[in-house]
Amino acid sequence: MGASKVSRRDVLKGAGALVVTFTIVEKAHPALAQQAAPQQVVGNWLKIEANGKVTAFIGKVDLGTGIRTAFAQIVADELYVPFRSVNVIMGDTQSVPNQGITGGSNSLSSGAPPLRAACAEARQTLMQRASKKLNVPLDGLQVRDGVIFATADRTKRATYGELLDGDFAKVAVSGRAPLKPPAKYTVVGRSVPRIEVPTILTGGEGDYVSNVRLPGMLHARILRGPKFGSRLVSMDDSKVKALPGVVAVLPFKLPGDKRLESITSLFAGDNIVARDWVAVIAEREETAVKALSILEANTKWEGQTEMPTSETVYDWMVTQKATPNVSRNDALTATNLRIAAKRVRAEYRIPFHAHGPIMPVMAVADVKDGQATIYSPTQGPFMVRREAAKALGFTEDKVRVIRMEGSGLYGRLLVTDADIEAAILSQTVGRPVRLQWMRQEEFNLAPFRPARVFRLDAGIDDQGMVIGYSSENWLPWRPLRATAGNQNVNPLYAFSAARVVTNNIESPLRTGFARSIEHVPAAFAMEAFMDQVAYAAGDDPVAFRMRHLTNPRARAVLSAAAARAKWQPHTKPSGRGVGVAFAQYESGAAATFVAHIAEVEVDKATGAVQVKKFTMAHDCGRIVNPDGLRNQLEGGTIMAAGWALHEEVKFTDGRVTSEDWSSYNIMRYQEIPEIDIRLINRPQMQEFGAGEPVCITPAPAIANAIYDAIGVQPTQMPFTPDRIKKLIKT
Repeated sequence: MGASKVSRRDVLKGAGALVVTFTIVEKAHPALAQQAAPQQVVGNWLKIEANGKVTAFIGKVDLGTGIRTAFAQIVADELYVPFRSVNVIMGDTQSVPNQGITGGSNSLSSGAPPLRAACAEARQTLMQRASKKLNVPLDGLQVRDGVIFATADRTKRATYGELLDGDFAKVAVSGRAPLKPPAKYTVVGRSVPRIEVPTILTGGEGDYVSNVRLPGMLHARILRGPKFGSRLVSMDDSKVKALPGVVAVLPFKLPGDKRLESITSLFAGDNIVARDWVAVIAEREETAVKALSILEANTKWEGQTEMPTSETVYDWMVTQKATPNVSRNDALTATNLRIAAKRVRAEYRIPFHAHGPIMPVMAVADVKDGQATIYSPTQGPFMVRREAAKALGFTEDKVRVIRMEGSGLYGRLLVTDADIEAAILSQTVGRPVRLQWMRQEEFNLAPFRPARVFRLDAGIDDQGMVIGYSSENWLPWRPLRATAGNQNVNPLYAFSAARVVTNNIESPLRTGFARSIEHVPAAFAMEAFMDQVAYAAGDDPVAFRMRHLTNPRARAVLSAAAARAKWQPHTKPSGRGVGVAFAQYESGAAATFVAHIAEVEVDKATGAVQVKKFTMAHDCGRIVNPDGLRNQLEGGTIMAAGWALHEEVKFTDGRVTSEDWSSYNIMRYQEIPEIDIRLINRPQMQEFGAGEPVCITPAPAIANAIYDAIGVQPTQMPFTPDRIKKLIKT
């Protein structure tokens, strides 16, 4: 099983192939896509060959989350074929259906239903053909490992390959073919080896975008101004052009360059970084890097954008002109807050977070003869195709995007900057161009997760129940983007009355989506606040949450985490250093529930925090691959712990100063705690997201554990030693 890069035309060559096609239109919510799948069209999803091999075409891409393996498991089970006989092709716009972007942990929830429907229709068609060939009624047939046989006489048998004669090139999916009952799954629900791991371990030549080599390929680097808002004044490129192997030095200026001005803002922010830039293109990569350094010393820039610093940005945010988005406004909120027996107020601050990929973004583009091929690690191949066509002046059918492996970047690869820049450069010089951003460029100019300020207010009655709750937060985006931004502060808890407001403001930095999007800062504020309110009510943090939760799945997850961690109830900080956090990701039937309990040690002399252990419970509906799921839960927990303890974008005087691994700290191997996981499987439900939901509760669990250890709650991320020392002294 592998990540073959082939066209649909190549796959469909040869006789005796059954191809199932049907229509699918991308919907905003996965539940809508599930309901509408049988009536929608995207092309060819499934191929069964005469030798029994199966190829599935998936419009989603695997960012290291293991969904390639999960989709293969789904196909194997629904078709009753061996897991090893299934190959999955993902992310090649010439081969796969357009299923939009990969993000929000919705790949399985939106991708599995249509794939199952296609497999069920194919199996039903083959069963009907076998019934005629073997002269056995349908209810007298069984199928195993791609072989259909009569229950009463197993000598009456036919392989899938033997049933592919005739005009079976296309079969419409009715949506009425019976799905395999979950009770009969033999592959889904098992911890099969992840098929992409060998490629990850070996660097799989031909699978990684960094390994792409095309005839005549050139290498490019880009020089941008030293500060936000800098404009190019003058450039002396004579020394650069004198270097052997330099092919071109190309300045791009805004306003004025129509190639750039024609590219509109998209999805996660401005695709082309909105500033002047100069590209150097050379025969060899090291020449391009050297040329960049020389050019930097021989260019003049002026001007910068007025902006706050990373220290003053929080106070700055709450003073900006805002567009309020009120997502809940119960009439009794103000009254109930005023008459409450006790009232709790708190402010929480979360910094800008960088994606910080191990390898900065890159792409290879080959634009010639009115057509373009782009090799990219993108999360949205069809999005890149659309934007590249717009930038190049092509129709979309003239652009092919081949999605390849790259450095893990959850959300960064929803922005097409490097892809479009590579395409423009290739079109300009008439040869393939391999463009990679530099480390400092990535830390300075890639979109960041927005900083946030939350002001929360709760009123408690004499019974210790929340009767009034107010949440106001400030959400900066560049370019300005209207959004509710209230995930996980629009309470999941049964509060009698609430008001939730998000103030949308323009960001001083470029912003975009990051893993778990806006849930991470919102859940930190909400769940840290819940401990403050619980103690004010004289209640235990777990018991207090349980008293305000009505959803049975939510209650089961919180109860399971507490039981596994052997939670000891307490109504004030105990000194043990144990903290809990619970959250729901997405809403309604598609929700995933997660709870973390953190155990920490705080060095009161230095303020250093060490997370010793996480205990967690997780319910994402049906589990496809338990081991793969555990991989995601462990990785997401570690990633989120790094945000909580270390990560913070620093900026001043119009530029980012945290531009490398010494100034932008991340979690190190020696800091990784023990992680104990309790999986809750619901095989009768749909499978939901896992990778993003797990990231939203580690930070508040750590904050509450620190609160339990020192008696004061940290309200600003990250929880650095200096900040904790100041809290200890208060």
